[in-house]
Amino acid sequence: MTFNTKEEVQHVLNAYHIKKGLYYRVEKSSPTLIVAHCVNSTCDWSCRAAFITKSQKWELRKLSGEHSCSSPIITQDHVNLGYVYINKSILPLVKSDPFISIPTIIAHIKNAEGYTISYRKAWMAKQKAIEDLHGNWEQSPHDLPKLLSVLTYGMTEPRFNYYYNTLRSEPETEGVIEWLNTIPKEQWTLAWDGGRRWGHMTTNLAEAINSILKKTRNLPISAIIMSTYKRCNALFIQKGKEVDAKLRADQVYTEIMNRAMRDVESKANTHHVLEFDRHSTRFLVQETINPRETRPTGTFTVRLHDN
Repeated sequence: MTFNTKEEVQHVLNAYHIKKGLYYRVEKSSPTLIVAHCVNSTCDWSCRAAFITKSQKWELRKLSGEHSCSSPIITQDHVNLGYVYINKSILPLVKSDPFISIPTIIAHIKNAEGYTISYRKAWMAKQKAIEDLHGNWEQSPHDLPKLLSVLTYGMTEPRFNYYYNTLRSEPETEGVIEWLNTIPKEQWTLAWDGGRRWGHMTTNLAEAINSILKKTRNLPISAIIMSTYKRCNALFIQKGKEVDAKLRADQVYTEIMNRAMRDVESKANTHHVLEFDRHSTRFLVQETINPRETRPTGTFTVRLHDN
C-alpha cells in the first residue's frame, strides 16, 4: 500500500483507529519513517511506514498482527482524533462559510465520527482550515496588492461620456436620457461626484460594510477581502434573479413602493370623498380616523390635474 505524503499515512492510521474505537501511539517519527504501536502493551499490533526514494512514495513496509485488545473505557472524545484530522473533514464547510461556528463544527464531527470533541480541538481545526484555504496571518498582508488592485479602476469623464453617448444613441432609451438629464450628474455618477459618493461612503455604506464584516475578525485580511468580493457578487446575482422574476410577473414597481402604496391605500379606505367638480378633478377628502394623536382629523382639497 502506497501513499503520496506522510500526512496521508497518518490520516489513514487515525481513520482506522477512530472507526474501530482503538488507540495507537507513534513510537518513532522522522521525515522518512513512521513506527506505530498499540497503546496496550499486551497487544501485538504494530505498523511501520517509510518513504521510498526510488518511487518518491510512502509505503506500508510492515503491519504486524491484529488488535487483540479493546478499550475498557468508553469516552466521548478520541485521543487520535486530532485537529489535523478534523481539519480534513471540515475543510469544505469552512470553504463555503468562513464564519461557521465552533458548536456547528463539534456537531458535524459528532455526526461524522461519533465523538464529541473539545472546543479547543474544533477551534484549532478551524484555524488550520482557514490557513489552508486563505494562507496564514503573516503571509496575508503580502497578498493585498493583487487583491486591492481593482480599486485603482476609476470611472473617468471620457469613459462616462462614451457610455452615456452609446446609451443616448439607442431609440428605446430616449425617455431614460431625458429623465437622467433632470438629475445633477454629481448625484448619480462616479465620474462627476468628486469621490464623495454623494454621502454614502461615510454614512449608509459604512454601516453596511460594518455589518458585513461583523464576524470576520478571526480571518486573515486577504480572506476578509475575498469574502467581501464573494458576498457582493452573490448579492448582485440574488437581486438580479429577483428583478427578473418581478419583470416576468409584470410587476411595475419595487416591493418597497408596493408596500408603501398598500399602506396608503389601507388608510385611504377610511377617508370620505366628496366630489366637487369631476371635469376639473377637484375633490374634498375628509379623514374619519385620527391619523396621529398630535392633531385632529382634517379636511383637504385635492386637485388631481394640478402640478
